[in-house]
Amino acid sequence: MMLRVKIPQRLFLCSSSEDQLESVSVSFCYQHFAITLSLEGGEVKKATWTKPDEYTQWYSQTTHALLIIKETERSYRSITDLITSPDHEDLLDLIEGAAMKAIRVVRNVGFVPELPESLPRNVPLEEILRSWKPEISSEGDAWTNPLPPISEGKYGLLFGIFGRSGFASGFDPMPELKMFYWSRIKEVLEDNLEIAPEDEFLTNTIGHLRTCNFRLALVDAVIGLEIVLTRYLRCYLATIKKMPDKRIDSFLRHDFGLTPRLAGILDLTMHESYLKDIKLDHVLQAVTWRNHIVHRTGQLPSKVPVKTVREHIDAVLELARTLAELYVNTSASQDRAVIGDKLKANWSGRILWPSLWIKPWHRVYAEVGCDIGTPLTREEMKSIAEELGEYLKARDKRFDPTSDLQVNFKRYLGESIGRYVFGQLLLAPAATSESAGSAPPSADAGSSEVSAT
Repeated sequence: MMLRVKIPQRLFLCSSSEDQLESVSVSFCYQHFAITLSLEGGEVKKATWTKPDEYTQWYSQTTHALLIIKETERSYRSITDLITSPDHEDLLDLIEGAAMKAIRVVRNVGFVPELPESLPRNVPLEEILRSWKPEISSEGDAWTNPLPPISEGKYGLLFGIFGRSGFASGFDPMPELKMFYWSRIKEVLEDNLEIAPEDEFLTNTIGHLRTCNFRLALVDAVIGLEIVLTRYLRCYLATIKKMPDKRIDSFLRHDFGLTPRLAGILDLTMHESYLKDIKLDHVLQAVTWRNHIVHRTGQLPSKVPVKTVREHIDAVLELARTLAELYVNTSASQDRAVIGDKLKANWSGRILWPSLWIKPWHRVYAEVGCDIGTPLTREEMKSIAEELGEYLKARDKRFDPTSDLQVNFKRYLGESIGRYVFGQLLLAPAATSESAGSAPPSADAGSSEVSAT
């Protein structure tokens, strides 16, 4: 048996391509029910504003979220039983729980802070349920309404589960979701992953900044940084320094606060290439302000310009993002070593070393040092990159070499001779003449410099 409901919600979807907006749906499991959530109702249109960025070339506006719930052999109750029960508490719990599981991921992975973290039940349960127009079906072709119809306009003031269905005032923006994040949202739901703490606090911070609540923006940003820093340090000490858990717990005890960790430990655990981009003075000042808010006045120090507060919050968020990347890379240290050894052994005499950086969301950047003898040919570089892609695919089922892998081939002194990007090999100008027998890369291969975001 299947149940579907339509939950009112206006949501602004924007994308770099028209086809990404044709069907926006995701399937996942909740309490052993099979759930499908679709964002529907909007006509796909071409952006007409003056300077749309690459992520807002096309857009649509949803009118509702269609939620289909299908029972399985492991479901704790049948949908028929839930529908026919005089008390609809369990049915509403199921619908609300499945919808809110999805919306929390959309909110915190897609960075849509206007979406709520929970649904306040401020009207009778049956009225909420009826307003969502529940229908049931045995096979998914013929749908029937199992409840009596409601009077027209009776529940016009109900809130949708994703917030107000429309504008309450000129200052309430419609939630906006960039489809760039949809693949990540689907992955978290499909694989039942935990939301990364840095994403959740970043979403909260963005929301507070949009409403000009700089006090809460600063507090959430620093809390997120503290969580990410502690997670990274635990991983570094266990993986790189091989410290036992008991010693790590002692080292990271509560009286060894955030400020000394930032002021001293970062220089001991992070490579200088990361440190040079961190505005540590800004971060430490932000932590001082957070302490002033939490332990003294509850407010930001007076006479601090808004621009200065924003700059310091940006520095905190940037450090948190860097530490999140370092955590992913550090936790993959053993895999990186094994893959690097395989590649070096198979290409002995042709390459000196491979270095891998594993980044969030399956992205991998690699550098391959070439032997000082005969330069690598185009075919050899392409074969090395493809072999590396196979190793990484075996490690990570969601890894896609044509979109997630970048390989930079370098001479002994560090000069780049070629890059493998988007499944294409791009030769450096100086290396082109050395590979005269090879065809040039296709015109649509793209730039060799690809954004890490």
